[in-house]
Amino acid sequence: MKRKIFEAKLNLPQEYIQKVRGEAKKEYGVSGPTLGDKRKMGELIHKIMNIQRGYEDELTELGIQIIKHFYGALIEDVKLDVKIVSPDDEEKMEMAQKMIADPEEEEQEEEIDDDLLDLGIEPDIDKRKLINNIMQGEAQNVHDMILYAKKEIEEITGSKDLPDLYLTFLKLNRKFDWDESIDLSDMMKNMPQMANTMETEWDEENDEPKIKARVMDLVMIIHETIKGIYELIASGAIDADPVRAKKILKATDTLADEQEDIRYGPYVARDIRNYINKVIEDIPGARDIPNIREFVFGKLINLQAKQFVEVVNKILLNKKEPASIIEQAVKEIQDEFEEYRKQEVERKLDDVGYEEEEEYVETEDYPIEDPAMKMPEPKEKKLAGMGKKELNYQLNVAIDNEDWEKAKEIQQMMERKGFLKEHYIIKKIVSESLSSYLKRNK
Repeated sequence: MKRKIFEAKLNLPQEYIQKVRGEAKKEYGVSGPTLGDKRKMGELIHKIMNIQRGYEDELTELGIQIIKHFYGALIEDVKLDVKIVSPDDEEKMEMAQKMIADPEEEEQEEEIDDDLLDLGIEPDIDKRKLINNIMQGEAQNVHDMILYAKKEIEEITGSKDLPDLYLTFLKLNRKFDWDESIDLSDMMKNMPQMANTMETEWDEENDEPKIKARVMDLVMIIHETIKGIYELIASGAIDADPVRAKKILKATDTLADEQEDIRYGPYVARDIRNYINKVIEDIPGARDIPNIREFVFGKLINLQAKQFVEVVNKILLNKKEPASIIEQAVKEIQDEFEEYRKQEVERKLDDVGYEEEEEYVETEDYPIEDPAMKMPEPKEKKLAGMGKKELNYQLNVAIDNEDWEKAKEIQQMMERKGFLKEHYIIKKIVSESLSSYLKRNK
């Protein structure tokens, strides 16, 4: 007995698959990129490479800064070995070669053999496929995060146009993603120098997880690093049995699978994000936790494979049942944070000579406010008049809405008021969780 993978293995309801294909058809067409599109892609690559040439190190550092602004709570103790390099960079080429199929790839792309089914891992394969879609989708959905740093990009390169060139190129590239006549495996074999590459591993020397990426431009620094963050979190879902784990990964982590993940992932990640945001909107204090969706993702991946697939399917169909699971996950996260906060207070009290950090004190200019207790105001409230909770809430809303310029403005206000220093508890909790996940599966 053998069964086809790809869309069947993705194990999504056919009505959802058709919905996504309809959206993609409307946005990207059905005939694939035209000759004009291909010519424009070449011109854009040429322009981008010329503008950023000589500024690779500065743009790399800027990319890391952008990631830390929005995901800092998740990567405090993760080593970022990420670089913008030339297409023929030796390390990048070595990493690209690893991505190219092994001798068994062709068989793995097409079918799943009886021995896999005998292990009872079909649900695990479905789960891994969905996780890969979420990772790919989250990475693609934040490409326009570079708009957060338009001014800095211009200061580094002297070009006002570079952000728009990046985003125009990526939008055209989506036509290639949905062109089913294009084989990603063949493209990689023929042009490995055009690949952007990423690996996650355990850094034995520093005893910490590491994201290693070698990429061609600023947007891909963000893309591959965020994909790496999700991969680290998802490593907790890898089967403890090395034989089962190897077979699951072989059945889901090929270039052919990645091609499907790239197509569906942005829609899957978007719809899960919107569902979770809608649920947590009504949970007091949920928005006070930076990167709350990543925490929820970490909880969901701990579900048994069959339940995970069922929950995700119902989320994508906008059913009401998963809401209670997400609410429970948020409650657990809040309880964990509260427990950790209490332990920190106890440790501080026991620490001889420890000086408490200065608390933010209510003043006439910056009152401490609980936004939940205030009536809606007829005019937009100025950031300077917001307290810690309200600013943090607005920051999370801006990030979820992908309004990076607004997010930057809010974050700068939080820095001026000294609020961001309080996130050290969050950073420690998350970094410990990531370390535990990857250490267990290294």
